[in-house]
Amino acid sequence: MLIKIPLIGWKVVRGREFELVKRVSGGDEIAFNELYDQTHKKVYFYLFRIFKEESLTEDIVVETYVEVWRNAKSFKGNSRVLTWIIGIARNLAMNRFKKIHYLERIDDFPDIPDQRTLRKPGLEMLSIKQLKSYL
Repeated sequence: MLIKIPLIGWKVVRGREFELVKRVSGGDEIAFNELYDQTHKKVYFYLFRIFKEESLTEDIVVETYVEVWRNAKSFKGNSRVLTWIIGIARNLAMNRFKKIHYLERIDDFPDIPDQRTLRKPGLEMLSIKQLKSYL
């Protein structure tokens, strides 16, 4: 969560997701499953908007959470956990695009979405099929 502090600016407030990442960095599989449950649909939604192909999107989602598991110790808490995870997903997606030559210019790749885009009412309750039809 971000809060506005007068004269200082925005500050990241460490909450539940930060604690989950901290536990994941210690090898806690239950925390990893909880973090996955809380974030995977938003990551899928972001990636599906890029690839528009279910199998490729699912591959990158899996790779993303493998990297989250491997790199949880490197999360410093300077951003929201979801922003960090989507950043990982975006980097993996760009690498995949480079491999399969989908893009001629990497500048055409979409930015990390504003958190409000990912917080549409009821989005967490949608199934993957419903997410695709939402697009």
